[in-house]
Amino acid sequence: MSGQPTRLAYGLPQRGPLPESVVERLPVRVMVSTISDDRIILVSREFTAAYGHETHSVSGRAAAHLHVESDRENTLGAAAAGGDASVEVRILSSDGRWCRAKAQVSRFLLDGKDDVLLTTFHDLGDRKEVEARVAELARIPDLNPGPVLRLDLDGTIRMCNKAAAATLGADLVGRCLWDVCPDLTEDARGRVLEGGDPVVEDASVGETWLRWTLTRPADADQVFAFGTDVTSQKLVERELEERARFPAMNPGAVARLSDDGTVIRANPAASGLFELEDIRGLCWLDLSPGLDEATWERARSHGGVVQYEAAIGGRDYSFVLRHEPVGDQVFVYGSDITELKAAERALAELARFPDMNPGPVCRLDRSGRILLANRAARALFQCEVLDGRSWLELVPDVDGDVWNQVVSGGEELTVETTLGGRHYVLTHAPGPEGMFVFVYGSDVTRQKEAERALMQSEKMATLGTLAAGVTHELNNPAAAARRAAQQLEESLSALRGAGESLAEGRTHLDVAQLVAELDVRARAAAAHRCELTSMERGDLESVIEDWLDGRQGGPAWEIAPILVEGGFDIQSLEELAHRVGVDRVGSVAGWLARAQQVYQLLGEIQQGTARVIEIVAAMKSYSYLGQAPIQDVDVNEGIRSTLVVLRSRLGEGITVHTELTPDLPRIEAFGGELNQVWTNLVDNAVDATAGTGSIWIRTNFENGLVVVEVEDDGPGIASEIQSRVFDAFFTTKPPGMGTGLGLNSAYKVVVDQHQGAIRLDSRPGKTRFRVELPLRRTHSEAGSRTGSPGPGRPGD
Repeated sequence: MSGQPTRLAYGLPQRGPLPESVVERLPVRVMVSTISDDRIILVSREFTAAYGHETHSVSGRAAAHLHVESDRENTLGAAAAGGDASVEVRILSSDGRWCRAKAQVSRFLLDGKDDVLLTTFHDLGDRKEVEARVAELARIPDLNPGPVLRLDLDGTIRMCNKAAAATLGADLVGRCLWDVCPDLTEDARGRVLEGGDPVVEDASVGETWLRWTLTRPADADQVFAFGTDVTSQKLVERELEERARFPAMNPGAVARLSDDGTVIRANPAASGLFELEDIRGLCWLDLSPGLDEATWERARSHGGVVQYEAAIGGRDYSFVLRHEPVGDQVFVYGSDITELKAAERALAELARFPDMNPGPVCRLDRSGRILLANRAARALFQCEVLDGRSWLELVPDVDGDVWNQVVSGGEELTVETTLGGRHYVLTHAPGPEGMFVFVYGSDVTRQKEAERALMQSEKMATLGTLAAGVTHELNNPAAAARRAAQQLEESLSALRGAGESLAEGRTHLDVAQLVAELDVRARAAAAHRCELTSMERGDLESVIEDWLDGRQGGPAWEIAPILVEGGFDIQSLEELAHRVGVDRVGSVAGWLARAQQVYQLLGEIQQGTARVIEIVAAMKSYSYLGQAPIQDVDVNEGIRSTLVVLRSRLGEGITVHTELTPDLPRIEAFGGELNQVWTNLVDNAVDATAGTGSIWIRTNFENGLVVVEVEDDGPGIASEIQSRVFDAFFTTKPPGMGTGLGLNSAYKVVVDQHQGAIRLDSRPGKTRFRVELPLRRTHSEAGSRTGSPGPGRPGD
């Protein structure tokens, strides 16, 4: 606007006084400005909500800045002409939009100041809202069609409008509002005196229902009461409420009772509750268990709601009794709470877990922060207050990857760890809708110790079996070598005697040359293996014995079997007789037989001692005796050593087929532990074949992994128990035949120690265990994690 503003609004009639705090909370868009220069003093909250301008941002600015200039001039010009001005204007919002509204200007006293214009704006986009807010504004004194009162803090009426006098009586001034309208509660009075938001409460005066809005301006010593006639609305609500109380299709029981408890009216659900067609005329106190006289009297005399519970027909119900003064009746509303009670019992049972649980129990949020911890958890971590601590920092084995599985997997995840020198199994269970994670801990130290003891017992039992087998394997070649050594002494003595007989009548040079020739033949004969049948052999021995009989050189019956064993027949002896002479052939044959026997005994001693050396070497390789625990391991060599050690266990009825890939890469591993895995797998295969069948052992290199397969042609493992074969203490063997720790220890060695996998594929006639091992271990053995399914379990 241009020029000096004039005091145009003085021609307006002066309205009643208003506090500034009341203006701010008026339910319409209001701008208060000075008459002298049209500067903005304040705006209402509704004005701020509609146009974005707050009092502190526009106070002191010219009102024209928020208008199209001509609009504000027209508004003030209409006001100067006399009467209230009502002009359509455009208001500039804080975000730069122009909003169309109807402006109405009035003059008021604001906190004692008369130099004040009050401009209300009504959005032309919503006529209904405009009308409602104009009506709200019109409640101010005599413009308001409803009662308007100004009270002292003690409730004394100091001012009232015409509508108040018409509704409540002409002599209101000086009386207390709570006496005039006794249905207004003392609670409403207390809340009004506290200040703050207006208090709204319905109260009746005779047949008229008024909805009172009571407000006390901040730091003011007066209270304003605005009343709205809601009698018609109350009548409609009462009718609707009455109808709603008795819906025939209501699934819950509804009944109306007289003062003495007699059923006046009931819906079908109420009658069906007691398995009756109609319960009208019966006493509710006799029908319903759980309702005693004291509860009934409280319901009759109490203005609010009385509730009780009862068990009827094996289900739980909750009943609400509400007394209605009109007609002195009691309404009953029943609800089936069977499922709710079951849930409450489950929650109550769950609520007992914290401090009653001997193990640590915690509730965590999705970030792993502890929200609740029981005494056992606080004792475990030696901290009186665990709330707010990070679970991932307290439990090293629960790292980021594990936690992501917990919060995203939606299933329980179990972690085995060591805390405070003891072993714990921590089960992480996601709560409802994944908002929380519950952790239940169990101290399994004794179980682990017992498991280790049983594992050690299992190893000792296996070691005892292996030792017995190895002892048996060593005993045979050692006994054979000893027996051959004992016989060798006798054979050497006989050889000396045969040599003396051979030397008779010969020169030393002839004897030496003959012995050299015969020695070659004796060595060859000792290496010869007789391929004759028993009958052919007996016949040939008899013929040679007759041929040698009477010839000098020793007993023919003793020499003949040795010569036959060495491959001699009559033709070869005839050739020998032709070479040395008939008179000497007996002594030559005798020396040849004794020498052959010596060489045969020496061969048996060599074979026996070589077998002993082989078994000892296999045992050393099997146990990795004297070597570092972790080293580069030849898996093929470990399997060969295992088969040597288990030779006595395999027996004659089992055929072992080995298909070992040459040049298989070495792996970084615990050699002795891996050999225990091969032992357990082969031992299980032997049991599966019941001592008669075939076992296949294969090695291969696939996708960067060393793969070992042990397969048997036994009856197979039932599908329903395949997922449990790696569990500790699970066994299908008869009592006393197995501890159920063999495959469990194999699983731990492969999965936990070597980060590999072990899988089972079984059906009748074919059971195969497949072990996959990486070339290098990625981390040392730490905590053990299990889930569903675990790594390398059957079916992976």
